[in-house]
Amino acid sequence: METVEVEMLTNTVNGGTARLAVDDGMRIIAASEGYYRMTGYSGAESLEAPFYRKGVKLVLPQDLPVIASAIENLTRDEPIQITYRIRKKDGTIAWNIPAGVLRASVDDGICVLFANHEFYRQIGYTQIEFAGKDIKNQYLCSCTG
Repeated sequence: METVEVEMLTNTVNGGTARLAVDDGMRIIAASEGYYRMTGYSGAESLEAPFYRKGVKLVLPQDLPVIASAIENLTRDEPIQITYRIRKKDGTIAWNIPAGVLRASVDDGICVLFANHEFYRQIGYTQIEFAGKDIKNQYLCSCTG
């Protein structure tokens, strides 16, 4: 997957998007400028304390169970809609952060297997349009079966 293509896609989403490694403590693999604007940190600053390239470190402790539950449910084919709060760099709290969640196959690129309503809202397609003949649930990839 081309970095330029991912950047184009994520920078067109309202708000911020981040790609996280669930099996590596929610390490940020890639994030949009909107994500960093939302947190108040730059990409370079995200490497340092308190961020340490792990966006979950900004989530308020009382909201962590919500995120843990969403990750647990991500392995099922159930709709997931979560809202959580983060502490921004300036110390203020950002409330009601809508999370677009998706499960994807990454064998030959990215093929969306499941996504919640917020994901579709953020990218500007309905679930039906995204599954339609032009896109076929493909997120920059050529998927098979």
